[in-house]
Amino acid sequence: MHDSCDNVVRSKNGIHADDMRRLYEEMEVLLTQERETIRKKYRQEMEEELERLMDEKDQEVHDLIVRKRELELSLQELDKKEKEKHTQNHQLEQMVMELSRHEANIVAENEGLVKENSQLRFRLDQSLAGLNETQQLCLQLQEETERERAFIEREYAEAVVEQDRKSRDRHNLELQLEKLREKYEQLVEDNYSVKEPKRVGVMQMSRVSSYSDCECDQQMQFLQLRTPDRCFKVVMCGDSGVGKSSFVQRFCHNTFTVNTQVTIEIGFHMKSLVLDNTVVSLQIWDTAGQERFRSIPHAYFRKADGVLLLYDISCEKSFLNVQSWIASIREHDDNAVIMLTGNKEDLASPYREVPREAALKVARENNALFIETSAKNGTNVFEAFGRLARELQKKEDDTSSRVYEMDVEEQNIAFAPKKKRRCCNF
Repeated sequence: MHDSCDNVVRSKNGIHADDMRRLYEEMEVLLTQERETIRKKYRQEMEEELERLMDEKDQEVHDLIVRKRELELSLQELDKKEKEKHTQNHQLEQMVMELSRHEANIVAENEGLVKENSQLRFRLDQSLAGLNETQQLCLQLQEETERERAFIEREYAEAVVEQDRKSRDRHNLELQLEKLREKYEQLVEDNYSVKEPKRVGVMQMSRVSSYSDCECDQQMQFLQLRTPDRCFKVVMCGDSGVGKSSFVQRFCHNTFTVNTQVTIEIGFHMKSLVLDNTVVSLQIWDTAGQERFRSIPHAYFRKADGVLLLYDISCEKSFLNVQSWIASIREHDDNAVIMLTGNKEDLASPYREVPREAALKVARENNALFIETSAKNGTNVFEAFGRLARELQKKEDDTSSRVYEMDVEEQNIAFAPKKKRRCCNF
């Protein structure tokens, strides 16, 4: 009984164990399936979440790239602006330096003007003092002038009579000289062979003409005292400080002053030259070269026969302004004879800034005469006026000859015999 019960219990236990094992296996299968389902679901959710995160990161990366490009563009703009600012700063620094130099020049000019003003005031005070003395002298001179006028009128009448007598004597002397010249040529023909009479005559005449060019001082003084045969207007122009006033002083008075006062507005001088027995009078107008008086010389360029344009060979700036001076001269008078003059040749050795070849080239381009001078030691000063006077004489003679030829041609045309017309063709 007990054995059967034990067997039954064992069989029941075995069945129960099999059921439990089967249940465990089924539970394990269900758990595995559920676990796999949960794993798939979680994996899908994780993948979706990762995709979403990846998309967000991609968008952020795209935004960062766009932002980076914007920042690069902004950086380029900033670099460009920085370069522009650097360029502007450099230009501003140059402007500041230029303004500083300009300010220094203005201060120097202001000091010069102050000194000039003080000098002018001193001269004005002297002039006022002299004016008071002059007024007193004028009263005395008026009385003396009245007494001298009558005497001068008598002297003038006598001088007119004497001048007429001298003119007649001169005419007679010219006739006698012509007769003597004819006799001299006749004697030359008689004394020399017949083969070369003209050659001997030419040699003798050349000797006579050379002798007339080398007259003695007494004859020169006589020619200077007589009435000028020709008169020319010469204008001096150029920048301030090139030595115009010293140049005129050397020519008119043969003197030189170291500290020459600045020319105010205009100065006038007269000087006579003797060129080949012809007395030439020069009216010399010394103009101001400062910028504030620059408009004054232009009025004197009109009807000027010759212009002496001076520059300083030791100052390149004065030479660079030569072209503007020539343009001003040609604007007012295109026929004036211009002589380009390089002054202060005594400073040429250590301080020359203007080459002679460059100045000569400018003179040739503008059809002007050229010479280098020194007002300090008198080098080529008189030669400059002599060359200019000879050129003015030549120009005036050419003009007169052209006018004379035109008048002769017109007279020949007016008095030319008219051809007679024939009535028959025989």
